Amino acid sequence: MVGIGVAVLLFLYFWNPSEIRAFPKCPFFALTGLKCPGCGTLRAIHAITHLRLLEAFRLNPLLVASIPVLALMCVSPRIRSNVLLGRILLVLVIVWWIARNVFRNLSCA
Repeated sequence: MVGIGVAVLLFLYFWNPSEIRAFPKCPFFALTGLKCPGCGTLRAIHAITHLRLLEAFRLNPLLVASIPVLALMCVSPRIRSNVLLGRILLVLVIVWWIARNVFRNLSCA
């Protein structure tokens, strides 16, 4: 599993998802014109691998903010199996999904 993660990071380090047509477009965005919670994740990971954290945060703040939590979940089975934490994270993802579209629409008006 770690090998797959390293391979993905290396791939995204060398190839920018913004410049390669082989990367699929978000189907949710294509259908609705709204961003899903993961929109911008590949581009943000590319920016992180080049240590451009502000750019990564601009592309997907939830991803950047969740890195410490994900790291803790990787090293601690107790944290990983915490049901309350899982529910909190699910609520945060849903709130992020709604908020990023509401605030985007408000700033465009």
